[in-house]
Amino acid sequence: MNQDQATAETVPPAPSEPTVEPAVEHDVESSGGAAAEVEPAVAFEPAAESKSEPASQPVPQSGFKKPVFNKPVPKKAVIAAIAIAAVTLIAFTAWSLLGSSPKISAEQVESDLIKECGLTTGFLSSSYVEDTPYEVTSFEVVSTEKLPKGGDLTNMETYDVEVKGTVANESFESTFAGSVQYIWYPEELRVDDEEFVLMTDLEVADVSTKPLKGIDYVSDTDEDCEYENEEISFDEKDGTYTSVLTRTEVMGTWFVKESVDQKYVFEFDEEHGWQAEGEPELSNQKTEWLIAGKTFELTEYPQSGNYDGSVVSSISLGPIDENGAQVSATYTYDYTTTQVSAISSSWTYQNVNLSGDLTGTVSREPGSGYAELMLKDEANGVSFTFRLSDDEEDAKAKCMRGSIETESVVLVRDATSTNDMYDASDLVYTMKDASE
Repeated sequence: MNQDQATAETVPPAPSEPTVEPAVEHDVESSGGAAAEVEPAVAFEPAAESKSEPASQPVPQSGFKKPVFNKPVPKKAVIAAIAIAAVTLIAFTAWSLLGSSPKISAEQVESDLIKECGLTTGFLSSSYVEDTPYEVTSFEVVSTEKLPKGGDLTNMETYDVEVKGTVANESFESTFAGSVQYIWYPEELRVDDEEFVLMTDLEVADVSTKPLKGIDYVSDTDEDCEYENEEISFDEKDGTYTSVLTRTEVMGTWFVKESVDQKYVFEFDEEHGWQAEGEPELSNQKTEWLIAGKTFELTEYPQSGNYDGSVVSSISLGPIDENGAQVSATYTYDYTTTQVSAISSSWTYQNVNLSGDLTGTVSREPGSGYAELMLKDEANGVSFTFRLSDDEEDAKAKCMRGSIETESVVLVRDATSTNDMYDASDLVYTMKDASE
């Protein structure tokens, strides 16, 4: 357009009445030869007119460039344009296909595995730890693959969803990988707007578990015992996890206290959890008799036929060594009879007054609720045999139940019938101050 405009401005307008026109007409009429000579001039006249007519009108101005049809296109540009068009077509096709394929969210898969497949129950059940709930600490859908239609279960569209994640509680952390299958329902077949419905349980392909801390206890019955100085260690070396529990176990009853230091060693196994390594190592075993220095008393009022009686006795226990092999005590035993009616003169009555020093032993099987106390007065030939019990009834009374036997003294015997008028085979001595 710039070139055309410049041409229009520089070419002067043609005269309205060309001066050569009469001369041309005159020459043509007067002579044919002359006409032949000026023929080029006649041919020029229309050319001059054609040049002047466009110049007499203004050239239109426009923002569009005039197309150039005769300019050659480079070969490389054509190839590049084809390549760009092909890539664009492929990308658009892929986007269309992917955009139209249904998608299942990782949030739905995680929620379904928790509700339907028990994902938060964990992958390991182990003894020696508290059963605390698991939580999902990480979760990811690795891939979703559309399966061929048909099969035993459904002709609907099904998808195989591969997942991986981590669950953990206070004791263990498990990293897992596996897959589940889902059915996809079109909108017209959905129930409660459920697009994807879980079809199978989680099929675990791989799981790895490690402990986050050591054991919590040795056995479920620990709560019935008392423990002192309990410590639990947790160590890891070259992928091997070890937990060691050391404590002082305290056992016993109202009459004895036993203590022993225990050392338990556990190793972690991914399949079975914590496993005890053999029996516990025991050391520093001690026994403390709680009855040492205590006084036990007895008061009874036996009755038999024609007489009444009364018995007042006490036993004070001295020091008792750790093994119970040496026990010392002092005792008194007073029995008095009272005649209440006339009886045969052949019957005799005898009051008994005994006292002295006792020595003996006390024994108990470890963990047992019973102990045997055997004391004897060598000088008077009197023996006391008692049983200490942790039975509920006896424990309330803090008592010793047993019998007295004599070698030199007959305890109120009927001389005629030779029957014991006072039975000393079931005596109950009660601790003087049972609250201590």
